[in-house]
Amino acid sequence: MNTFTIAFYLITISLSIASIIYAISFVFENKRLREFGKEEIFESLLNASILGLFLLLFYSGNIFLSFSNSITSSTCNFSNNNILCFSYNYLIGNGITYGGVYYSSLFSYVLNLLIESSLAYVSFGLISSLKIGNFFISVSFSNLLFPLLTEMGLLIKELTLALIFVLIQGLIIKLAALVVLPIILPIGLALRSFYATRELGGLLISFSLALYIIFPTTFLFDAQVLNQYKLSLLVPNLNNILNQTTYTNSSIIETLENVGNEIKSTINNSIKDINYAITYTILYVFVLPAFNIAITIAAIKEFARVFGYKDYSYERLFRWL
Repeated sequence: MNTFTIAFYLITISLSIASIIYAISFVFENKRLREFGKEEIFESLLNASILGLFLLLFYSGNIFLSFSNSITSSTCNFSNNNILCFSYNYLIGNGITYGGVYYSSLFSYVLNLLIESSLAYVSFGLISSLKIGNFFISVSFSNLLFPLLTEMGLLIKELTLALIFVLIQGLIIKLAALVVLPIILPIGLALRSFYATRELGGLLISFSLALYIIFPTTFLFDAQVLNQYKLSLLVPNLNNILNQTTYTNSSIIETLENVGNEIKSTINNSIKDINYAITYTILYVFVLPAFNIAITIAAIKEFARVFGYKDYSYERLFRWL
């Protein structure tokens, strides 16, 4: 017996109770009881209609699944909702193909960028500790590399937070696929069948629809932004700089000065690349998901208005959540 069957039985029970209350109201000639019974009968019939609509959308009719399959062909092994699979693959799955271009998952990209940045940070840290010269002349790269190391340290911290945030979003998507339709939505229908728990039931239904449909769909728009610009981080190669430096009969001081100028120029360019990487990582991992969450919360509020949650204030909505 699945949870939708249980919800159907509970709706039937609530309809029976409402009918009994309505009949008793005529026996006692109680107008208020009669209005209450009439309202409960209406709500029970409405719940039955909602249950039928959801079965048509998500199960027997597969209307929503047909729609999601027409939007994207992205698949996963835990859901037949292609839009939800697309968002999962976009975040932490196998990657997506958008506009004819394949993109690895955001988690894989951030992880690779974090590994590359960490290795570069360690390498430049070792270089900054070196000193070149002899008894009379000594040159250190510590002051030269300090700005680059500072920027790379900020990038590594940001990428670590980004990795955690992306992982959390991906797990939320997977959790939605596993529990929304089989558990949360039917429980919401069951709770909405009774007067005392109607608002909580309406909120659970709203939460289910927003989490299963709206939240995953927002990542389609994120992918559109991703398709416009792909992140890149250029890590300078000091060996190439040193190899390309022309050594002439000039003095050691002049040679070191030329090498230092070339390294400084490349480091400045690399700092710009790191700043771009920071900016676009913030965009993809923090800013766009913030809009996604805001849209999802707004959808929960509007769905709740439809399904009987009477207090529409965000303060009370967050208390329920």
